[in-house]
Amino acid sequence: MWTLSRIRVFPSQVLSPEELLFRCVEAVNFSHNPAHAQMDVKLRSLICLGLNEQALHLWLEALASNEAVVAKWYHPWAFMSSPGWVQVSTFFNRSLGDQSVFN
Repeated sequence: MWTLSRIRVFPSQVLSPEELLFRCVEAVNFSHNPAHAQMDVKLRSLICLGLNEQALHLWLEALASNEAVVAKWYHPWAFMSSPGWVQVSTFFNRSLGDQSVFN
């Protein structure tokens, strides 16, 4: 199981979703680069970190709301740039805002 205790400077520090994403990417690269892990392994690890930190939906929302990122990394017909993403994002926010859904 992944822990981010070594990533955070202060245990009580609250990080924005973007800052947490950046630090998680750094942690995955730091831990996986010595083993020459492939990109798919790194992606799976990053997704696990996002799920463990209950921030994956916030990371996706941050990426999708950044027009420059979407234009650079996704095709115009990609799901991240479609109206369908807005519906999924709304579902995530409603579902994950009420933690009782998962209890």
